[in-house]
Amino acid sequence: LKVTGFSEYLHPVGDHRLLGIGPEADESGQITGYQASLFDVNDPSAPKQLSRLELTQGRSSQSLQYDPHAFLYWAKTGLAVVPVSNGGDFPEQTVAPCLPNANCVTASVPSSEPDAIGIAVTETLSQLGTITHARSNSYQYQYSSAISRSVVVGDALYTIGSNGVLKSNLADLVAGPFLTFPNNDQP
Repeated sequence: LKVTGFSEYLHPVGDHRLLGIGPEADESGQITGYQASLFDVNDPSAPKQLSRLELTQGRSSQSLQYDPHAFLYWAKTGLAVVPVSNGGDFPEQTVAPCLPNANCVTASVPSSEPDAIGIAVTETLSQLGTITHARSNSYQYQYSSAISRSVVVGDALYTIGSNGVLKSNLADLVAGPFLTFPNNDQP
């Protein structure tokens, strides 16, 4: 099996199927983004790539290589939730550190960059939707809105990041309420 890029994380997604997540690369080996691949491993000596889905472009990174618990596969619906981060690419703002005992104000700022991508895993891979947590312009949180855990409760998907919890519809990942964690650097 010859593919561009490689899988940093492999997860079983059914009989003789593996979902691989990792960097995509061009023919010269230069990383161009991240991808998901679905493999048929019925014959371990001759695995086959059944489907491939581009997750991010550019120099993006994802946290699975450091924390495999950040990944969620929900077999009942075939949903995989893959956390992604873009290395701190936030809307242009002047951000200063919040000094101890200072009256600092933080505000959520919108971002178009997703924190996670929902993948529908069937015989192929398709993007179900994206999940984006609110951003804070607090220095403490500017690089830390990435999703660290996901959990399904009933018909809802809850994604947990360092700055809060987002409830999304399990079927289509439409965002619901976002609960912001208290800012610990404020009195």
